[in-house]
Amino acid sequence: MNKISRLCLVGFFLLSGCGMAEKNSDSGDPEALKFKRPSKKPTVSYSTTFTGNDGMWAVDSLMSGGSVQFGVASPDASDQKVALLTFPGDASNNAADYVSPGYAEQIRTSKSLGYGHYRVVAKPSSCAATSENVIYGLFTYWNNGSDLNQNGMIDNSEIDFEISCAEPGVIYMTVWTDYTDDTHFSKVTRRLDLTSGYYSETSPGEEKNSWDLNGEGHLLDASGHVVALPDFTAMDEWLDLDMTWSVKSVKFGLTLQGIRYPLWTYANASHIPSHAAPYMMNVWHSQYNWDSGALTDYPSQDQTLALDAFSYSP
Repeated sequence: MNKISRLCLVGFFLLSGCGMAEKNSDSGDPEALKFKRPSKKPTVSYSTTFTGNDGMWAVDSLMSGGSVQFGVASPDASDQKVALLTFPGDASNNAADYVSPGYAEQIRTSKSLGYGHYRVVAKPSSCAATSENVIYGLFTYWNNGSDLNQNGMIDNSEIDFEISCAEPGVIYMTVWTDYTDDTHFSKVTRRLDLTSGYYSETSPGEEKNSWDLNGEGHLLDASGHVVALPDFTAMDEWLDLDMTWSVKSVKFGLTLQGIRYPLWTYANASHIPSHAAPYMMNVWHSQYNWDSGALTDYPSQDQTLALDAFSYSP
């Protein structure tokens, strides 16, 4: 990943500069520091199909002309109802206009969630062209400016699925433990192109203060064959994404047409976050293609993230 796209990726952390850190802080909530290890037979503690806002979701509608709606009719959803996050398009805007999650359309759980199994069924809309860009984020996020583990960096508990409409065949996955600024942080990332099965990722030893993705390989099935889905697109399709977060690992998966594809198991316990966090889903504009670093335009048409289901099992 080149220098320009590195600057783009840090956009999620501009949330704290937009008053989001205070909203997401659980420093005064003793329950936020407690975790339940995943049980052998997890019990669903929360699930929704978004027929309405049942009080679980806080809404951040940060763009003039944008909206967050619950119970919107959608014939191809499991129960014909979805939550719909709409980021407003405008062909007169430039690439550098309204950049970062500071202008997101977003929902987040009103309570922090910890170790366990997360599942979300979502449909991101495609941009008019891949020269435009919005980011669709599905992730846990907690950062209140503290350094509870006293390692000299601000704690940042975050686990991301990220999808860019400039790269419709790609899924980004990132696990964060610390973030102070662009040069002081700790995280690991995998960029997976499902059309070819090729991935690039953070190499061991480069977790701290590096945006490089120097590790590479191909996604393999149990028989050692490359998993490539040439017709895959993350746009305008229902994506059934799951993430299991435990003390020792984070496992990412995607289910398509009844087949679950393991996307990444990250198992270095020293780089797994340990603080409970709200679960967030948002849409926002990035002015760069995260892979090539090329400038990407503000979307010319409205971009939507439809949400069909969410569940969490501790």
